[in-house]
Amino acid sequence: MYKVILVDDDELVRIGLETLMSFSAKGFRIVDALSSGAQALESIRKHQPDVVITDLYMPEFDGLQLIRQCKKICPDAIIVVLSCHNDIDSIKEALHLGAFDYQLKSSIVDPKNADALLDRIASACELRLSGKTASQGKQAELGRKQTILNFLQDGSNAVTARQALLRRGFDISSDHTFLAGMQLDNYDAISRMVDNEQALLTKIEEYVDEILEMFGSGFCMYVQDGLFMLLLQVNSVTAVISPYSRLVSICERLRVCMKNQFLHTCSVYIDKSTPFDRLPQSYKALMQEIVTTRSMNYDSVIDLVSYSASIYKRETEDEIDLPSHPVENVVRYIEANFAQPLTLDDLAREANFSKYHLCRKFKEITGTGIVDYIQRCRVERAKELLREPDGRYIFNIAQEVGFNDASYFNRIFKKYTGFTPNEFQKLEDCQKSEG
Repeated sequence: MYKVILVDDDELVRIGLETLMSFSAKGFRIVDALSSGAQALESIRKHQPDVVITDLYMPEFDGLQLIRQCKKICPDAIIVVLSCHNDIDSIKEALHLGAFDYQLKSSIVDPKNADALLDRIASACELRLSGKTASQGKQAELGRKQTILNFLQDGSNAVTARQALLRRGFDISSDHTFLAGMQLDNYDAISRMVDNEQALLTKIEEYVDEILEMFGSGFCMYVQDGLFMLLLQVNSVTAVISPYSRLVSICERLRVCMKNQFLHTCSVYIDKSTPFDRLPQSYKALMQEIVTTRSMNYDSVIDLVSYSASIYKRETEDEIDLPSHPVENVVRYIEANFAQPLTLDDLAREANFSKYHLCRKFKEITGTGIVDYIQRCRVERAKELLREPDGRYIFNIAQEVGFNDASYFNRIFKKYTGFTPNEFQKLEDCQKSEG
């Protein structure tokens, strides 16, 4: 039952309210009936009531003061003012301070009005309670996600993480648990475009949760820099379609839904099924894959299982001292083909390395990353084309050097030169005219 405190300096009024209003029948229990605001404050501290019904004009400590103090010590309490005075200023002040309702005592004499008031108060109590329950449930859900994310990142609290997954409906012994990474493409640009970045991330996480729940146990956890980790448990729906094939289909649908809902593309990285105790190793390998290739896999589902070299062979391979000269072949290949779509797999085949070893050796020898080197080649060629007096549009030059998005070309060009393509072209024209 909801706890109620009555406050009125007139004892007859207090008795009348208890008699006329059907508190018990409506789910309320009067825990105190007091004659002053000062007494009421002590009772509010003690009982933390759901409802406070108070007179407005009382000696020494009036109803307005009571509302102010009550909101400090019991902010969720629903406060109703019953007064003999129909003073518009007092009504406005009481409501401004947080009172739920303001009623004349004369109106409560009518049982219909009294019942209607109690019904409104009961509805407000239920709404407040459901809001609290939803908020508590949301906080508990966030706590469970954080526990699981901590386990993925460093293997800590395995027992607690196991319990959290069980609460999410996971079968810990299942052979069909998958970890996937969803990376928002061009996240730096997205974060600059939105007013409330955190609100966008929360909305995306909730949206992905809804989609994954349609296909079984699964949920989304935000990690950093536009990257979300997805943990899913997928079973076969027919003997023909394997769990992994179904996972690929689910992630492809997720990719399309993200583009339609948020007007932003994403890349989804998926790998083989992983038992519970190996999830931290899967997370580590998946993270390295995403960091290595995130700039080369836009708007796609990256099927890691189909790669010729599994990402799980990386640690063994890194111990082998492979020759470095094939990197020169890769450099020549990039310089000859930078205007074409290049993938890390293409370059790895050219070097006869795995992509992980290639990235490491390329950085050691050239002092820069592969993506950075490709972009520099494209920008240098763009500078040559911008100097030519043929009147070509910047968009056409962007496409010619390998950029399909003119705005992205502008950002990359300015990153390496300090000027936009248009500014660079005008600067070159000025220098020619002065010469």
